[in-house]
Amino acid sequence: MNNIALLFILFIMMKGKDKSPHFPNTRNTLYIDIKTTTEKIKLIKKIGPYFPEEYLPSINKAIMITEKIVKLYEVFDFICKKDMLYVTESIPVENLQKRLSYIANTIQKDFAKEDINRLGAGADIILKIDRLNKMMNMFSYISSNPDIMKDTNSIFKLVEPLLQDKDEKEMKKIKEMTRMMNILKALDTTGDQK
Repeated sequence: MNNIALLFILFIMMKGKDKSPHFPNTRNTLYIDIKTTTEKIKLIKKIGPYFPEEYLPSINKAIMITEKIVKLYEVFDFICKKDMLYVTESIPVENLQKRLSYIANTIQKDFAKEDINRLGAGADIILKIDRLNKMMNMFSYISSNPDIMKDTNSIFKLVEPLLQDKDEKEMKKIKEMTRMMNILKALDTTGDQK
């Protein structure tokens, strides 16, 4: 008697609030509320161990079949959608170098290094090209202003875009080295004056 009552409660839970039964045939289509069904599956998985052992194979089979139907329904629903706009607008950018820089910054910001390695060669190539662009810009700036190499602060500002992927500890060490170089330079100039 208790086993029948448990099965009846299970049937009522799976049925939900809808009073009329829906069976697939040629006139009706099978409608599944995916969210509610997945919640019910999760509930049955949690309370399933409390049912008698002879019901477990039936419960497992019912859960498996229901999960497969839900997945098929989700796939069919996804395939039937016509307009999928994942990117709705293009952001205006001055030139190709800036565009590449924005793309590289987005990749670095949103993905960890391990994930970038798994993304494949495309993401890695974009990051390397961006780094080369930054180096070329730095070298062209240095060649047009050779006096900039005399000031350590300006050297650090030039090299800073290349150090973006470094962590905070390394950046602090590099800044401390810059300060030390400034101190040594100041000591050197006072030594020359004497």
